[in-house]
Amino acid sequence: TGVYFYTQSRQDITQNPPPEDTTEQTPITITSEEIREENYTGSRPAIAGESKLADAARVYVENLVARFAAQADADVPAMRQDWGEDSPAASYNIEIGAKLVEGEQTKSIIITEYVYTGGAHGSSSYKTFTASFRGGELLSLSDIVKEESETAFTELVKEKLNAFRPSD
Repeated sequence: TGVYFYTQSRQDITQNPPPEDTTEQTPITITSEEIREENYTGSRPAIAGESKLADAARVYVENLVARFAAQADADVPAMRQDWGEDSPAASYNIEIGAKLVEGEQTKSIIITEYVYTGGAHGSSSYKTFTASFRGGELLSLSDIVKEESETAFTELVKEKLNAFRPSD
C-alpha cells in the first residue's frame, strides 16, 4: 500500500512506491502459555507478529514441542507403570522462553529451553534467530561475525562462558 496525493500542476493522482521494508506488518510480541499434557508439563512462548523472524521462531518452537511431546508420550507411560504414577522420573517437563532484543541494525529472538526427563537435573540450551532491520532477512552467525573476526569472537565467547555464574 502506498500514499496517494494530488498534485496542483497535473490533474491526476500519483502513487508513491511502498516503503523499502514492508516485511513486518505487525510488531513482534511474546507472551507465555502454560502446557498441561498427560505425559508432560511446562510452558512455551506465544510469538505474535508478521515477519520472517517471528515465523522462524514460531516454527522452531512448534518443532521443539512436537519432538518433546513424542519423546514424553513414548517414555512416560512405561516409566509410570514400572515406577509408579508419582515417580519424579515419570514427570517430564519443558520450559521454553523467548525474548525479543533489538539492536541498531538487527533484531533477535532468543529462545531458551530447559528440559527435564528424569535424573538428577535437567538440561538447558538456547537458540537465537536474528534479522536485519533493513529488509527483514534472517541472518546467520557468519553474516554478523566476519571471517577475520572469528578468532576474537570465539575467545570472547569462551571468556564469557567461563566467567558465567548463575544467579540465585
